[in-house]
Amino acid sequence: MYHWTATISISKAVGASTVKLETVIDSKIDPSKYGKVINIHSTILYFAITGRSAWNLTWITRYKKGSMHTNLRTCIEHCENNRVQGTKFYIYERPAIVISSISENLFITQINADNPFSDYSTSALSQKPPTGRSLVNNHEDFYIKKDVPLEHLLLSFDPDSRFWKTPPPKENSLLFFYANPSISTTELNASIDLNRYISISNGARNPLGWRKEQSTIQALSAIAISKQFKE
Repeated sequence: MYHWTATISISKAVGASTVKLETVIDSKIDPSKYGKVINIHSTILYFAITGRSAWNLTWITRYKKGSMHTNLRTCIEHCENNRVQGTKFYIYERPAIVISSISENLFITQINADNPFSDYSTSALSQKPPTGRSLVNNHEDFYIKKDVPLEHLLLSFDPDSRFWKTPPPKENSLLFFYANPSISTTELNASIDLNRYISISNGARNPLGWRKEQSTIQALSAIAISKQFKE
């Protein structure tokens, strides 16, 4: 039996035990309706990756929709619900930025990066838009503050925005999610070490066991962005 303490609680108001994040990239979601930013902080998301043993005994990792969670418990439930013979699961704690408005919590994280957001600048690096793009009306050069339109702040994280020292890839990098404001999260701080959890099979009829290890992923840049909001 394996035990851990690095968990994030879900508010009782949410109810369902299988709460997971939903992607912002959805035709039903209109960021322009989210209103203005009221808070920004950094937190941990739990990202489940599956690896299935191939004939050459190597592991093939995959990303599946529904694999990003706000707490470890539901992430483990996701793994249990997606078990097939020969599948191994890895759960990574990933730093994320939470942008709150009155109606939504929006989460931004970056995968395939050891120090997510390290190339993001909170201040615009150019006064001109990228080639082929235009600046939004009433644009600003700094959005990590209260009362800016949430839609404009999200645009600053676009891979083609003026805020990246080195633009991130347009695929398999930045991920945007939304969740009900009633979901509670724990704020990151520099003293928290991020971990990963590796599944251990205890037989098909028994729950998976988990081995906890320290991860190489860093949260420093995500924490620095949230600190800018408080200054």
